[in-house]
Amino acid sequence: MEGIWYDRTAYGEARRRGERVSLEDFAEREIVTLSTLPCWQGLSAEEIRERIAYLLESIERQHAERRRAEGKGVLGAKAVRRRHPHSKPKKLKRSPAPRFHAATKEAWQALADAYREFMAAFREAAELLRLGDPEPGFPPGSFPPGMPYVPHQAPG
Repeated sequence: MEGIWYDRTAYGEARRRGERVSLEDFAEREIVTLSTLPCWQGLSAEEIRERIAYLLESIERQHAERRRAEGKGVLGAKAVRRRHPHSKPKKLKRSPAPRFHAATKEAWQALADAYREFMAAFREAAELLRLGDPEPGFPPGSFPPGMPYVPHQAPG
């Protein structure tokens, strides 16, 4: 597939410098090469199409079941066309961003445990500092309050 990519950052910077430029001056031809997923390498094109169709159907079925259970529907084509393209929802769903992402529950738990240990060590050192200890031993990688950064050093 081929398309045009516009470097809008460079375009904006040039305009801020007062240069007379157009967006086309920052257009670059891009070629995107699609390849088969490694796990589907040995399959024929027809088998790949069948698997994709199956995945799409299962996703659609799962969401249709969920909408039915929640008593919700979807907008039809006419309703979508009636909406203004710049309209925004009246109320946005807001939730806090996760502290970190992980590929597995086990990896997430390991990160959560390491973070909890780090915070416990930091709080303990902050309390010692508050009590007057000049070398409270902040954990590596931390920014102690009112003190220089403690660089991380590999064990050993």
